[in-house]
Amino acid sequence: MEILKVQEVNKKASYLLNKMKLTIFNKSKFTLKFSITLAATNRKNIYLMTIIIFITSFLVSIGFSIPAMVRTAEEAYYKNIEYANSYDYVENVSNAPLSKGSISYSKSPDEIDKDYTKHGDI
Repeated sequence: MEILKVQEVNKKASYLLNKMKLTIFNKSKFTLKFSITLAATNRKNIYLMTIIIFITSFLVSIGFSIPAMVRTAEEAYYKNIEYANSYDYVENVSNAPLSKGSISYSKSPDEIDKDYTKHGDI
């Protein structure tokens, strides 16, 4: 029998909304007063919904702003970099039917060693 027993929960109404209902909205229609009463009794749900809406809108705003921030950071990073790429075209080997020309991106040893200075007796 305890399963069928219904417990009534008395929800407390907000003092401020009750005062507004009795003073400001005294001559209003029943629907407005009823809406205020529902809002007063379900304020926990209204606060929770408001907080969830603010959190989700904040996360969506961050999600939309990330691509713009990445693009701005990328443009600022590569703006002042001047690449001095060095490459040489290596001719194909003669009398080798399967050889082909290639591009070598490494510098020749003479160019690497031209600014080498020897320190000590090593």
